[in-house]
Amino acid sequence: MFSTFHLRQAGGFHEAPTLTWCPADYLSDLKLISGRPRGDKKAVERALRLYESKDYSAPEITELTGVSQAKLYRRLKEQSA
Repeated sequence: MFSTFHLRQAGGFHEAPTLTWCPADYLSDLKLISGRPRGDKKAVERALRLYESKDYSAPEITELTGVSQAKLYRRLKEQSA
């Protein structure tokens, strides 16, 4: 395996990140994620169940779960497609 370098997170609040050597085997175990986080899947699933129960409005679901109305409606649209 090749060796490579990776950016290591700083230890303290004011410390800058450092570039350190790391074996490629170690890096293969890391999951690299880019972009914005998709959010909490369990909260979205709960929001969808609440919406489908027809007992709660979208603003109430947003308040209960923290899932935005836009995300709720987006997921509903994805499910129907």
